[in-house]
Amino acid sequence: MINKILNNFYNAALLFILMFANVLIITSALFLINIQISIFHLPISLILATIELKLARNENIKNIILSLVTFIMIFSVSCLLCGHVYDDSADGNGYHKFAIGLLKNEWNPIYDSQEKIINKLNLDAEENLWVEHYPKATWIYGANVYKLTNILKQLKHLI
Repeated sequence: MINKILNNFYNAALLFILMFANVLIITSALFLINIQISIFHLPISLILATIELKLARNENIKNIILSLVTFIMIFSVSCLLCGHVYDDSADGNGYHKFAIGLLKNEWNPIYDSQEKIINKLNLDAEENLWVEHYPKATWIYGANVYKLTNILKQLKHLI
């Protein structure tokens, strides 16, 4: 019994890792052909991660579905909890959230400068100096989650 529970959580953890990798690969590849982040990136990444888990672990469908349900429950609770945490960090409020908001609002860092999106959104932003020079994989993941859930606390620029 305990082995089944541990196996379920192991598979759910693998789903998190595979989905994170998939969302980075998909989003980056789509940036190359000038397609911005959409609400479909994260669900497609999860579907691919589930297929990859099935192929890699050779589990039966019942275990895969149970792991997927566990994953969705953990992801949902995490989004709810994180959505109610007030971020007071200098970097988080200074430029990380700003970059995530720009990516969510159609900034393609390969083809567009952030000034283009800042002007499009009528923002007066001082943080744009730091955004251009520090691209991060976590920004891509965060922007995908933000696009899907629309949860980001204390974004002073209202992106």
